[in-house]
Amino acid sequence: MHQEGRMRRLTHGAALTCALALTLTAAACGGDSVPPLETPNDTTKNGGGGGGGGGTVQRATLTVQVRVAQADASVLAPLGWPGGAVPGAVVVVQRLGSTQADTVQSDAAGTARFEDLLEGSYQVSSLRVLTATERERLAPEDQEVSALAGSRTLQVQAPSTATSVDMDVGRPGSLVFSEITYLYLEPPGVGGYPFWQFIELYNNSDTTIYLDGKLIGSARDDTYDRANFPCSDYEQFTSDAEGLWLQFLYRFPGTGTQYPLAPGRAVVIATDAIDHSEYGGLDLSRAAFEFIGAADVDNPAVPNLVSVGPREYFLDRGFFINALSDKVALIEPLDPASLPRHTIPSTGVEYLRVPADKVLDVFTHRQRTSTSPPFCSRMVHERFDRQPSTGQLAEGTTRTLQRPVLQVLPNGMKVLQRTRTSARDFVAGDPTPGTIP
Repeated sequence: MHQEGRMRRLTHGAALTCALALTLTAAACGGDSVPPLETPNDTTKNGGGGGGGGGTVQRATLTVQVRVAQADASVLAPLGWPGGAVPGAVVVVQRLGSTQADTVQSDAAGTARFEDLLEGSYQVSSLRVLTATERERLAPEDQEVSALAGSRTLQVQAPSTATSVDMDVGRPGSLVFSEITYLYLEPPGVGGYPFWQFIELYNNSDTTIYLDGKLIGSARDDTYDRANFPCSDYEQFTSDAEGLWLQFLYRFPGTGTQYPLAPGRAVVIATDAIDHSEYGGLDLSRAAFEFIGAADVDNPAVPNLVSVGPREYFLDRGFFINALSDKVALIEPLDPASLPRHTIPSTGVEYLRVPADKVLDVFTHRQRTSTSPPFCSRMVHERFDRQPSTGQLAEGTTRTLQRPVLQVLPNGMKVLQRTRTSARDFVAGDPTPGTIP
């Protein structure tokens, strides 16, 4: 049964590769004529002329001051950092549209300096992990704080640019994404094969969590600035601090207490709970859950996450993460029929607004190809995620993104990093579904 269903899916390989390479809007596989990714030397100035080249590429120095956000100043006051400056922070700058990044550690004054940057738009992010000694110095109610992070976008101009980044404390939260893969395999003669994907959840708290009725949601149309579908179409979504706008919702089964997850335990939700090793993927036949669609193959031994709207995922074949861009959210139980809705006129795509207090965790990622248009400035409001993961996974591999372990409690439980900054909270590694390495 599984083999028949799996091959039935693969007959759509060519159409799937095309449609999933872009978005679920009318722009997919046509519609916009997109410019190629501009070359890094788009800041050439001075001299040359006459079409003969010889211009001078302008380079800039960027100085970044990292400091504790005012709202968290009292939390970190026991550390005695002068003026709230954050020493020893890992500061990363990445030019928008590029997969390359520069990293510098802030000095005792919280300053990081970058030399020889091309002019352009940059994303700056910072991460500071507290040591065990530093955590012990915090107030008892704040000793769960294990890291702080910040991010901002700015324009870098020659000869020099200075900026500051406020860093907020990160708390472990409760139920979090602990491992995610969004790559498509490309078996010979098959085309794009995303069905080996999985999402791993982890109980990062000290109490049992029941998965019954919780939801996984997704949306991916608000990433690129297209001529026919500009970023302004999505501004009301990406700037909303009180709600997360999503296109797809999948609900966990259960009536309340059927699916407990103990502290320090992980659980795997597979796109398809079958053995994908024939196609270069993993054996996920023993996953705890799987996504299901109206035209999807089903493993009867594995409970299903069922679509509850506002629409079914691509070709009714269950949920998987788009390789170019996506935002994925963990949500407390709620009734989708009670949520506000909005349809974007240019695309005809309907969104639901999930209240911020129902959102448990958010993961965002995006990457740019040689034919994709420029990025929009952000995917979600900073309350949910400050910066998407960009270009960490290479196509054609089975690598995944994983949250690092920040500390191990006396009882042996591992506490994972969570700063609401996907770019810093996830690192690439070999897949370990169901376990925390």
